[in-house]
Amino acid sequence: MSRHGNSATVSIASGAALTAALNLDMLSGVSQDDNVVSQKLGMRLGGIIMPSAWTAASLTFQVSADGTNFFDLHDKYDSEVAVTVTANNSYLLDLADWITFPYLKIRSGTSAAPVNQAATRSLILLLRATGV
Repeated sequence: MSRHGNSATVSIASGAALTAALNLDMLSGVSQDDNVVSQKLGMRLGGIIMPSAWTAASLTFQVSADGTNFFDLHDKYDSEVAVTVTANNSYLLDLADWITFPYLKIRSGTSAAPVNQAATRSLILLLRATGV
């Protein structure tokens, strides 16, 4: 993962369907262990820019409160949260949907049917400071 300004780049490896875990609180440059909570900005997902090549699949997500135990993200109706995407496009996400989750993994496909990417794919995540 690399970080520039209010964005971070994550990759799904060739033959895989899931990114590594991303600690959004650490992207602010303030450690989770800092005692000064008022200085902890925390970043949250606000959008995604897709790579120019993409093995067709929607995006779904795993989230965690502790960075160890990850769970498939479902909405209040118990439907898996999915974003329909295509190569070389960008997608705006509602920041309110992501405000709670400091840890994130992005999956190609669904939990029931993950789609392995044909080559390493890099996604650009657009981030917003939350002031947590």
